[in-house]
Amino acid sequence: MTVNAASWTFANTTTATGTISIQKLGINQASPALAFDINGGACTNIVSVSASAIDCTTGTYFIKTATGALTWTISNTPASRAYSFLLELTNGGTGTQTWFSGTKWPGGVAPTLTTSGVDVLGFITDDGGTTWRGAQLMKDSK
Repeated sequence: MTVNAASWTFANTTTATGTISIQKLGINQASPALAFDINGGACTNIVSVSASAIDCTTGTYFIKTATGALTWTISNTPASRAYSFLLELTNGGTGTQTWFSGTKWPGGVAPTLTTSGVDVLGFITDDGGTTWRGAQLMKDSK
């Protein structure tokens, strides 16, 4: 975003004049995960998951290729607001997926994942990660 202004004051100490260009917008973050476009849409980082650990501070779209069983963990869930993310999981059916604590599925049953292909899963919490609502959004997406 580019803002044209005669004078701006930041944190009551720094004054800027002229054109100010903002690439990513984040409050209290050294490396914001989201970028907002002029129309108000949100873009997010595509984050490759290391091992099977999802860090909520790194983005909202995670990708992983499974080569067997995985035990998923999640960290840094925002405590005071709703948070959701997508997981693009390739070959998730090659082994048992053990989901992070508090994960609830429709009908109480985790989905059957594709052995050789891509599934997209969505997760949302509104209580700081105590409860996660999960859903298979796409099965064997081609």
